[in-house]
Amino acid sequence: MAFNMFKKKCKQDYVISVDKICDFTGSSKEVILRWRRGKKESNKGKFNPIQITDSKTDVTGATISLHCTLFEKAKAGYYEEKLVQFILENINGKKICSGVIDLAQFADLDGKTENVICEMRAKGKTLKAKLLISITSTQGVSTGNSENTECFVLDSEEEYSTNQGPDPIHASLIQQMKAREEKEEEELRQKQMKERDESVKNEEPEFLDELPPKETTLPKTEEKDEIIEGIETAQIQPIQNEEQEIVKEEKPKEIEEVKKVFEETVSNEQMIEMLNKYTEEDSRKFIISKYVESVGKDITPLIDSCIFSNRSVFENNTNDIEQVNAFKIMEMIKHIYDVIEEKGIEEEVISLTIKQLYHFLAYYVLDTLFTQPEKICCSKGFQIKYVMSYMDMYSSDKHFQTIKDQYSQMNVVTDIANVFILHHVIAVNDLETTFPSLSVNIIYQLLSNFHTDEMDPEPVSQTYLRSIQDKCTNDPIPTRFSVVA
Repeated sequence: MAFNMFKKKCKQDYVISVDKICDFTGSSKEVILRWRRGKKESNKGKFNPIQITDSKTDVTGATISLHCTLFEKAKAGYYEEKLVQFILENINGKKICSGVIDLAQFADLDGKTENVICEMRAKGKTLKAKLLISITSTQGVSTGNSENTECFVLDSEEEYSTNQGPDPIHASLIQQMKAREEKEEEELRQKQMKERDESVKNEEPEFLDELPPKETTLPKTEEKDEIIEGIETAQIQPIQNEEQEIVKEEKPKEIEEVKKVFEETVSNEQMIEMLNKYTEEDSRKFIISKYVESVGKDITPLIDSCIFSNRSVFENNTNDIEQVNAFKIMEMIKHIYDVIEEKGIEEEVISLTIKQLYHFLAYYVLDTLFTQPEKICCSKGFQIKYVMSYMDMYSSDKHFQTIKDQYSQMNVVTDIANVFILHHVIAVNDLETTFPSLSVNIIYQLLSNFHTDEMDPEPVSQTYLRSIQDKCTNDPIPTRFSVVA
């Protein structure tokens, strides 16, 4: 591609991280990973030798920062190729295999991270390995000074096997959906806060007026004493009530003070410090819910990239990508645990925080399915099962021992997947025992929006749905903002 000053340009800063080498079939036990996107010295490099321990080897420190100028094609949102090649060599510099990715396919990440597989092939096009790669771009358009318009061209003997990234038009629609979802989240949160405040207000004890004294016939000899006693009581009692009322006004509820703090912006670190300062149960639960809502938004994009991606369950690399995402999710949760623990928070409070975080993530999946009912299908059930099988595996790993006890909150997601896959063979009376983490109300809402697909072309029977509806209750369906006990 020749430089064309009249073409529309899009400058992007990318961070490319090679996370893992998978399915390596070479004989070498130590390899070197090189990369290049042109002949300039600034556009090529290599990483430290990597020890191959098994067919899947973690890679650390293999990160590339690139500034690119992309040129738009005639069709808006599509860009001409901007290739990056990865090469695996043995320790003596002999090439084993290579593969490429096209950065132009990731022009619309806008600050998000996308996980891709780069297939590494030998000269005879034999698949020798796979690289699991994370690609992140800056938000919006970059303002870097370097044009860096050099384009990498593959030699005729090299395999051209780029990974297909997200369709830019679809990515734009996703952005619009995310914006709408964030607005709905805020409205839902405000509504729940209002309902919670009203509930607390209604639960305050109401003091009944004093019952009138029973009429009794007193002996005449005691009548005078009783009248005097009644007068004394009438004079003293109102004064005592007044003093008690004054004391009550001087000491407002701690939860009200906490809510007032959150009227301003509160950082995650400040919220952790508040868990040490405020000790009442209601106050701590409120702070934890706010903290989880804040840190949870850093994890939900990973859930979107695996559970709600458009990858087919029939693709060979789907499992590898889901495994990497599952590991990253667990790592982020463990990091949150470690940060809170370092601040000296009580173990009981940390446990409640992690439990609330798992709840937030599990019901984020459910909330998203309700807002995107087209995702409710059998193939999505299998995709969720892939992710959850790896999450379950990592939850039992010693590395994640500290966040294991609260992991049962994620059973909600596993049961959702099982509903999508097994509902045809489960009797209505067995639903609650087969899917114990889900209420009948949730199961009904999911199946009433079930979509047929190539894996399950049979629609849900209307008779079956009516039978489930008959078992539904008036209990509200929890959301990710609900506070767990």
